[in-house]
Amino acid sequence: MGCYNSCLVNAPVDRVWSALRNFHDLSWAGGVVQSVERIIKPCSTPSRNISQ
Repeated sequence: MGCYNSCLVNAPVDRVWSALRNFHDLSWAGGVVQSVERIIKPCSTPSRNISQ
């Protein structure tokens, strides 16, 4: 049970990384992600809950 997706981005790596490096900021995914809530698990491991 797994999922793998890939795509090619026609842009310089520095520009792509500057848009994606903050994993909790999904503003680049407008129209795809409607809300994001950071959840701290009991073991204090950060994760996120993405709902559409």
